[in-house]
Amino acid sequence: MRIEVLGDGPPEVAVVGGIHGDEPCGVRAVEHLLASDLSVRRPVAFVVANEEAVDRGVRYVEEDLNRAFPPLGVDHDEFAFSNTHEGRLARRMYDRLEDCLSLAIHSTRSYPHPFSVVVDPDAEQLDVCARLPTDLVVDSTAIPDGRFLEACPAVEVEAGYQGSQAATDDAIDVARAFLAATGVIDGPAVPGEKSLFRVRRPIPKRAGGGYDVFVRNFERVPAGEPFAAVDGELVYAEREFYPVLLSSHGYRDLFGYEADRAGTITPEGGIVEDVITPGAAGSAADQSDRPVEGDAPAEGDVQVEGEATAEKPVASDPNDPDGESDD
Repeated sequence: MRIEVLGDGPPEVAVVGGIHGDEPCGVRAVEHLLASDLSVRRPVAFVVANEEAVDRGVRYVEEDLNRAFPPLGVDHDEFAFSNTHEGRLARRMYDRLEDCLSLAIHSTRSYPHPFSVVVDPDAEQLDVCARLPTDLVVDSTAIPDGRFLEACPAVEVEAGYQGSQAATDDAIDVARAFLAATGVIDGPAVPGEKSLFRVRRPIPKRAGGGYDVFVRNFERVPAGEPFAAVDGELVYAEREFYPVLLSSHGYRDLFGYEADRAGTITPEGGIVEDVITPGAAGSAADQSDRPVEGDAPAEGDVQVEGEATAEKPVASDPNDPDGESDD
């Protein structure tokens, strides 16, 4: 793990890249900012987490670093970090960053635009989310599985398609806005309204030889609509949901997350909850012309039945190999 601190005194803010070695945008953002001769008003740490995985160009060495931390709700003093490369890294990261507010930068196989992810967010984290150049915020409190942002105060950002220049550019922009929002540097961090989605549960994906996805992330899927297929058998939504990080190939055994449209984060960092009207239609996010796909673990409200029709599946990003997860 590489840590560089700018400013005098112990850092209270951190920018973290390289939690996954095959997601270069965060590492490039850290390196860009360190080379930018920043004038800092308070100390800040820049972290490249899993250097060995980054150097090898692999997701991890022995286990997923973003599943090696104490899960939300687990007593940190009682948690046993594993004796693996990533387990030891997680212990060191936790010791160094448990008192910092961190920005953890990731990238995805499923969505071209940056969005924020939080777990059990406090007022400071919501205020930061309101000031980042993203349109969407995902509250993933419901799926504790040992991620960095469950153990340390953090806002996670999925910066765009894995390996793309756009993801690097967005990661740099988001990191600069984060530093401005936390008072580390002078600069614009203009607050704005963000659509808030609350993850309900993961959507399992049974073993098969071929997978298709027919819907787009952050767009409403009505109950009864087919949203995916496994070897030509359609998978139907048993109830309305909004897909998050939904993909044919983002995880080996999951399609992605099932979420509710929860409301809006205001420019002041407050939450205005949506009044849900069953059957209300509409899209929650502005989609690009590029197809989308996604992420997660557990049981979902889905049925597998019938043969796939001629509906056109949502295509995968051709530059993305089969993988294990997006976050």
